[in-house]
Amino acid sequence: MDSAEHTGPASGDLLQKHEESLSSLSRQLAASEQWAGRVNETLSAIQETLARLVPPTAPAVPAPPPVPSASLSVGSVRDPAPPALVPFTGELGRCGGFLIQVSLLFQRYPQAFSNDAVKISHVIGALRDRALDWAESYLALHPVETVMYEQFVRDFKAVFYHPLPGARGGGSVVCT
Repeated sequence: MDSAEHTGPASGDLLQKHEESLSSLSRQLAASEQWAGRVNETLSAIQETLARLVPPTAPAVPAPPPVPSASLSVGSVRDPAPPALVPFTGELGRCGGFLIQVSLLFQRYPQAFSNDAVKISHVIGALRDRALDWAESYLALHPVETVMYEQFVRDFKAVFYHPLPGARGGGSVVCT
């Protein structure tokens, strides 16, 4: 028996599957290109509208090019970026420690967290699972721009701050 005859039907099936896959990929690529074209058209329309709404001002002095961080001089002073918070999932007994970390971070980097919306956004960025679900519901009722950070923390603690009995430290933790 010839090996070509033995693999013939299987090879034909495989070629058919590859042909179908290539055809499907070709259709998907065409759809993606159409979508990209629509996005470009929308962006152009937005730019044109923006150009009409924002009148040109006096001849602008060109802005100096941005200084890449790698080219900062040795003597320049720049605060490092704040470290990321350890994620909080809503786990029982972990709220106090999380809020202490948040408080210390905000005290250490006051320029990075200069207003309530930035603080709330940073805290929400560290939330996961159940805690993030709560934040999503909370923000649906309280837009971040309208809430004071202290109120956000009070509401957050009302849901998540439940110290475990017999926890280390013996006292209650005050977090703001």
